Amino acid sequence: MDYMTTLEKYIEDVGLFYERFGLAKMSGRILGLLMATDEEKVSFDDMVIQLQASKGSISGNINFLLKQKLIEKFMVTGDRKSYYKFSNENVFSLIDSKLDATEYVKQIFMRGNELHKDKESAKHKNISEVIQFYDFLEEELPKLKEKWKSLKKTG
Repeated sequence: MDYMTTLEKYIEDVGLFYERFGLAKMSGRILGLLMATDEEKVSFDDMVIQLQASKGSISGNINFLLKQKLIEKFMVTGDRKSYYKFSNENVFSLIDSKLDATEYVKQIFMRGNELHKDKESAKHKNISEVIQFYDFLEEELPKLKEKWKSLKKTG
C-alpha cells in the first residue's frame, strides 16, 4: 500500500484547493512544495522529481505562478540552474487580480439583469443584490489592503 508523507499530503491538498477554484492543480502543488519545504530554494529539476511530474507541466505552471507573483525565480552565482521560492509579495497582487475579476463578474451580472423586462421580479432583485455585494467588495477590498499595509508598518 502506498502512503503519503505529511509533506506530500500537504502538497496534494494545496493542489486540490487550487483545482477547486478552477486553477491548475499542478500550480497549487508547486506552490505547496515551495511553501512547505525546509529548503530556501527549489530547482526546476528538484520540482520534477519531488512532484513526479513532466517538465512541460512544471514549466507551464511555473510561468503561471511567476506571472501571478506567487513565486520568485532567481539564480545562484556559479550555478546554471534556475531556482524558485515562495513570494510573500503576492498578497497585494492577489487582491488586485480579485478586484479586476470582481469588476468583470459584476458587469456580467449587470448586463444580464438589464435584459429583464420585469424589474420587480424575484430573479431581478436577487441579481441586484449580488451586484450590490460586488459593489461592496470593490469598495472594501482596497481599504483592507491599506489597513494591512498600515499594520505591517507599525508591527
